[in-house]
Amino acid sequence: MQSDKIKLSVVNRLIHASEISWKDTFQLGKQQGGFEKIPKSQFKTLPNIPQKFSKNQKIDVFRLQPESCGRVLGFIEDGVFYIIWIDKDFKIYKH
Repeated sequence: MQSDKIKLSVVNRLIHASEISWKDTFQLGKQQGGFEKIPKSQFKTLPNIPQKFSKNQKIDVFRLQPESCGRVLGFIEDGVFYIIWIDKDFKIYKH
């Protein structure tokens, strides 16, 4: 089932991210599991942005593996990645 595949991908990605430092994570390319920062202006929709992040101009994004599972989007603040959206259908921004 596709939803189980996506859930497993999210969990595996989070486990991987928790095993390396932020410094190492930021040195990875987006294809290798690193984050990319995408300007808000590139998004088609950003529903329900928490007030805490409303002034941020960029969204932090990482790819799930396999890539067909989508993207996880949110904000990094003080060493914490706050997951706000999971874009499993590639509808939040143009890929």
